This record gives sequence, structure tokens and C-alpha cells, in this order.
Amino acid sequence: MNILLVYPNISSSEKLILGLAYISAVLKEEGHEVELYDTTWRFNEKELLRCVKNKDLVGFSVLSLERNRALEISKIIKENEDVPILWGGVHATVDPEDCLNTNFVDYICIGEGEDAIKEFIQKYEAGQDLTEIQNIWSKQDGQIKRTEIRDLIQNLDRLPFPDREIFDRRHLCIDTGSPFLGSRGCPFGCTYCINNCYLKMYKNKGNYGRYRTVNNLLDEIEFVKEKYDIKIVEFADETITIRKKWIREFAPKYQNRIGLPFVFQTRCETVDLELLKILKTAGCKHISFGIESGNEVLRQKILKRKMSNDQIINAFELAKKVNIATTSFNMVGLPFETEQMILDTIKLNKRIKTKHHNVCIFYPFKGTKLEEICQKKNWIKPVEYDLESYYHDTILDMPQLDRLTILTYQKFWKLYMIFPELFFPIMTHTFRNVLKIMDFIINKTKFRLLKIIFDHLFYAIEDFRKLPSKILRRLRNYLKR
Repeated sequence: MNILLVYPNISSSEKLILGLAYISAVLKEEGHEVELYDTTWRFNEKELLRCVKNKDLVGFSVLSLERNRALEISKIIKENEDVPILWGGVHATVDPEDCLNTNFVDYICIGEGEDAIKEFIQKYEAGQDLTEIQNIWSKQDGQIKRTEIRDLIQNLDRLPFPDREIFDRRHLCIDTGSPFLGSRGCPFGCTYCINNCYLKMYKNKGNYGRYRTVNNLLDEIEFVKEKYDIKIVEFADETITIRKKWIREFAPKYQNRIGLPFVFQTRCETVDLELLKILKTAGCKHISFGIESGNEVLRQKILKRKMSNDQIINAFELAKKVNIATTSFNMVGLPFETEQMILDTIKLNKRIKTKHHNVCIFYPFKGTKLEEICQKKNWIKPVEYDLESYYHDTILDMPQLDRLTILTYQKFWKLYMIFPELFFPIMTHTFRNVLKIMDFIINKTKFRLLKIIFDHLFYAIEDFRKLPSKILRRLRNYLKR
């Protein structure tokens, strides 16, 4: 079959989407032709229709924030070509009815897609019934045909290496961190994360947390290193340091076979001095730790992240001791959060003294426990435009924490890291007024382009080098609409 995969990217992220890369690899292994249509740098209808011409199937990987872009593309395809459309990815998994009720999607794949898509295409080519395939849902005569979810893939080594060939070379992030996955499944049930939904969905369907063998992972890295001349490796695993025995095997082998610097993210309570020394010797140069909130009550009772401030401080201090750079991941605008709790997060970040901070705005993703709570509290408000990223704005309207307060701390976070607490009250008052003026200008002109520019001007506080390219890319996408 001749298959088109679609990546409906609306964000500024250039990271490789490993889910699509795995699907493409499986399809090619089965002898199919695969092409990718990617909206990361531009969305052009003529180019889309050229790509979809003479295709037998169109497959999407869709995140929740990409839902409307994916729907727009699906509508264009259906209005011009008679070709079946299948959606997979996180949004299809957590809200399958929404996808099928759009009338522009024929099938959806929930959960892991590698085995499901193989069976689907085999039966599609043979003209067999498609309504009994596990993980594949469809709609016939107005009725949604649901199927049971299949067992998780336990032996990850049997999967082909992700297909990087279909992607623009810029997605490989050769100089900034080319992504790899050594495992699947995070065992923690944080209430803001989709893993909580997946843990329930895959109950009794096999071990949720699974690791590739070290040699299999290193074979892939070695292959990519030789083919693309990557300079740095990024492990995209959510919590790769849980299995310390695996790390102890991985570290010396990585050092001997690969020898490239690497970065990853993990949880503060999963590292110790011995482990960090091993990782440093292997080539680790940077770790991103999730703090999320500096208020212990909010973090432990609402977010269900069972770690203390002392554990967080200790993790950052240990990383500094072995000379590994760190980034703290934080959220503001959380359900039940107050302004004082945001200040607790700022104070904790000043205490750990990391130079790098990632601060996003909480978004109530479908399928998460906090989304259910926000719905019950009636805190989710309609927005007049598609939110392109959880770094841009909040969609919550909560009585204890208003939008301008959330945006004030998130947009000007870097300045709060620089100045002493003595100046916080006057800073907050000034920044709120700046945001009010910007809101007034945008609302008066109804010119969404200004919001795009303003958002990236705030990002410039963090990294001036990326400002021009980000604004230009958004300008192109905006003008193409």
C-alpha cells in the first residue's frame, strides 16, 4: 500500500516524533510505501493535496492541542480525495468518540499502534472485516464500533528501529539532542499526566513499564550516529533512572560504544550520588528534574507527586556536586493553586540555584484526573482561538487565582529568578499592568498575530537566539490560514 502519515504540528517544537517514526518503520518492514506530510514549518493546502494523491491510506498521530489542525487537514483531504483516514496518538486514545464523531475520520487506533496497524492493513488489503481488530475503532451507519485493547508489547526489542528517513533533517536535532527511547511506560500516576489514564486502560494487559535491552538501544544509537553524525543524544524516557540495575549495565557500555554526551529527564527521588557519578562518567551532561510545584501540599495531595522539598533540593545539589547541569520543570496555574503557592515554587527554584528553568501553564488534558476535577468545578472556559501550546495561556477560570496573575509569573519568571524577593510586589504590579496593556491592544485590534509576537517576546527573556526563527515560523503558518 501507498501510505501518507501526517504530523499536524502546531507548536514551535522541532523534536522528532518517535511514535510516528515507529509506525513508519513497521509499515516499511511490511513492504509498504510511506511518505510524511509535516506542518512544523509550513501548512500549505496545495502541497497537502499533492502528497495525498494516489494514497491508499492516510494516518495521523494527534496530540490533544493538535486536534483542530488535524481535523482541518482531514476535512481538506475528504473534500478532495476518496481515501480512508485513521487517527492514532494520545488524543485518539483518550477521546476516541470525539475523533470518530467529526465525520472526517474513518478509523482510530487507541494505545500502542505497531501491531494494530499491521493487522489493520493486512485485513484492509484482503478485504476482510475491520470491526473486530483490537485497538481499532470505526464508525458504521452512525454507530461507533468499539474493540478491546490488546496486550502491551512486552518485548520492545522486536520492534524495528524508528524510521528517521521520512522526517526533515531538522527534526533529528543533530547538535542539540537527537531523541531515543530506552523504555515505555511511566509507573507514576500524576494527576495532570495522561499516564494515569494509560495505567487504568492497560490494567491486566502486561507490565506497563518496559525496558529495551541495553544492547538493542545501543545498536540503534550506533546506527543513527554513523548515518547522521549526531553530536548529542537525548533520552526521551519519562523516568529512565527507576531501574538502577539497567543503568549500571547501560553506562559503561554506552561510554565504550557511543561516547557522545547525553541528556535526559527524570524524577528527583529516583537518583542518588552513586547513580549520578555513574551517569556522569558515561557522558551525562544535563538532567531535567520535574518540580512542578514548590508547595508540598499542592504537589503531594493534588498532583500526587510523593516527593518532599528536601528530596528535590538534594537531587539538584547532588547533580551539581558531580558537575551535571540541570533544568527544573515547573507549572503555574494549577487547580487549587494560590498566588502564595506560585511564590513557593519561585522560592524553591531560587533555593536549588539551577540556571535553567522550564515554566509551563497547566492545561487540563482530556483523560487526566485533574481534567475531570476542572470539569466538575466548571473551571474550564471556552477560548476564541486554538491554543498552540501550554506555554501561551491558561484556559482555566478559577476563583482563587486569576489569569493575569498566572501569566505574570510565567511570562516574567526569569526576572523573578534574578531579583531579590524584596522587589516582588512592585515587579508583580508592574508586570500585570504590562499584560493588561497587551491584552487591551490585542482585543481592540482583534489581530491574533500580535499575540504570537508578544508570546515570543516573552520567550526572548529566556533565549534571544531563538526569537527570530520562532516568530518567522509562526508568521508563515498564520498567513497560510
